[in-house]
Amino acid sequence: MFGRRWFGLAVAVVLGVVLPTESRAQIRIISQEALKEAATPTQIESVGVEIEGGSTIDLGVLQESDSPREFSIVWKNNSGRKAAITRIRSGCGCLVANYDSKPIASGKTGAIDLTFNPKGRSGGVRYNIYLYTTLADTNPSAVVEVVGRVESGDGHNPLWPHTMGTLQLRTREVKANDRVAKIAVRNGGSTPLVITHDARLSTRGIVARTEPRVLQPGQEGNLLVELPTEIVERNEPLMLHLGGVNAPPRERKIEIRK
Repeated sequence: MFGRRWFGLAVAVVLGVVLPTESRAQIRIISQEALKEAATPTQIESVGVEIEGGSTIDLGVLQESDSPREFSIVWKNNSGRKAAITRIRSGCGCLVANYDSKPIASGKTGAIDLTFNPKGRSGGVRYNIYLYTTLADTNPSAVVEVVGRVESGDGHNPLWPHTMGTLQLRTREVKANDRVAKIAVRNGGSTPLVITHDARLSTRGIVARTEPRVLQPGQEGNLLVELPTEIVERNEPLMLHLGGVNAPPRERKIEIRK
């Protein structure tokens, strides 16, 4: 999607040395890295790199048997000059990062796709991801904290079979003839959620929100989808992607059935 060039990061088991390769970028950091980080915290150099949506990614509650969870980070270059990611470092081999190494102009954004594999990671999740750019010689330009919880056991809670980031849903589809459709939802994460429609990807005029408006951690509610008659009667597909959830666009889609 981003016309990416892939880079690879590997860590030598004994020496802990990070070696770049010319093609794919995959983070494979051994556990000694986390121990080193705890003993000597990495200093962040303030050079004008902003993480959009905040520097904490909440994965919510996952099962150890779940498929790897994909999510994205959007970073903005506010440095006043061109900048590019040179490498990414993580505190866990369970996180894999893919990114575009092309320089971006000041004021523009870039994306980093991350995959978290919960297998063998039962318990609390709290890892740092460090972004190194051409704006700083030694220290990382930004840090993102990934949090959540992995439960051991078999499968999902049958009451909430669908997830979008930390948002749990009873279903992922609504009927177009329901002018205000409802989906039971739950905040499965540890931070509040404010869910809306993503105006960039959704059909204009379709509105989504939750009751209550702010879903507190562990709180249940309803996702309300407003489908105006004049929009439903058009002979065109209806699109709804949610905003306010930490998941890639393809995972934020609500199907609207006519």
